[in-house]
Amino acid sequence: MTIVAPMPGGPVPHGSTTPNFSVVIPVYQGARCIGDAIGSVLDQRTPAHEILVCDGGSTDDLDASVAPFAGRVTVLRQQHNCVASARGLHHATGEFVAVCDAENMFLPG
Repeated sequence: MTIVAPMPGGPVPHGSTTPNFSVVIPVYQGARCIGDAIGSVLDQRTPAHEILVCDGGSTDDLDASVAPFAGRVTVLRQQHNCVASARGLHHATGEFVAVCDAENMFLPG
């Protein structure tokens, strides 16, 4: 199922600011797909305030898959536990938080 946010009703009024978003990408054993997820976040019209990759104890080669995005993502590591604990929401500093699971992608724009 694809969920698409509605288009804005018009331009942002003069003098108002665009809110910023932290994007949290929880991952466990997702080295094969994490690059696509990160790329889809970077391809948005409004850049993310930050991208947090929350590794839930992966043993695959996640570091190599994230390496091309060095300086643009922050990797948070923890022991393998449940999915909810891997979300890392308490580390986000943006006004809003969006979650993009490692095996998913944001639509362009």
